[in-house]
Amino acid sequence: MLNHMGLDSNNVECTPLVTIGLPTFNRAPKLKRAIETVLGQTYQNLELVISDNASTDGTQQLCEEFSRRDKRVKYFRQPTNHGAVANFRAVLDYARGEFFMWLGDDDWLDPGYVGECLSVLIKHPDHQLVCGRGRYFQMDTLSHDESVLNLTEETGSLRVLSYFRQVAGNAALYGIVRHEVISSLKLRDVMGTDWLVIADLAFLGKVRTLESVFINRASGGVSGSAETLVHNHGLPGFASRNPFLFIAFTVFSDIAWKSPIYEPLGKLNRLRLGWQAAYTIGMRFFLPSWGIRTRIKKTVADALSKEPKPFRS
Repeated sequence: MLNHMGLDSNNVECTPLVTIGLPTFNRAPKLKRAIETVLGQTYQNLELVISDNASTDGTQQLCEEFSRRDKRVKYFRQPTNHGAVANFRAVLDYARGEFFMWLGDDDWLDPGYVGECLSVLIKHPDHQLVCGRGRYFQMDTLSHDESVLNLTEETGSLRVLSYFRQVAGNAALYGIVRHEVISSLKLRDVMGTDWLVIADLAFLGKVRTLESVFINRASGGVSGSAETLVHNHGLPGFASRNPFLFIAFTVFSDIAWKSPIYEPLGKLNRLRLGWQAAYTIGMRFFLPSWGIRTRIKKTVADALSKEPKPFRS
């Protein structure tokens, strides 16, 4: 059967068009569901790359069984646990597809997720990421659907600011991107690295969420709360008490001088965009008092209302 790109989607021996990277650690019971929803996609021209972060449960046996049954499953086991960010990077490095997406080991996909997201991404070369809507479950009971995130502003700077005004569960991290682009980004082992990745992609191009398909997510996973994130990154003192302020500084430094993605803006405009993004995060997540927000907003409203000097990314 020929797919919309003229490829035989039933020929699993051909070079895969889409790689789904699944980093995992000690999540065997839920991992089985994640794998099955990948292999059950209506779009078949894909590979599933699993990187096992030295699990001590039944993960290895489960993955080896799937790889025996379906040649699209590629299983890699790390000799030691090298951390979550490194494991996310590992599946990206192993990927062979022209397109790529991550999948959490306790999440699962609607059957048409890959095909629909891929179709939109191919049709819109100015898009860098297309994802389905995040749907969240508590103990297999539907909790809520994430708000739709569309970043279609005409400049990269505007898209970055729009992203930080809206980001919540960040299901966009599990959208489809071009492998060449996502592999060029740095994954920093810091709290909020998933925000940095999507901000980088938004600066490079448009981001779209489809309301017709969902990525289903189990609440309470590795990134289920600020407290969990603080524990995982071992933040000391002030940072551990104010995690979102810490993230705001991380975002500021990434935009202002660390990430090469923003170099075309120039130094002054990088500083300005970094400040605007950090301020937006602080106003949303850190400042508890509306009175404080009002006083600060009055003094910096002009800065936030202006975009850095024109640069079309």
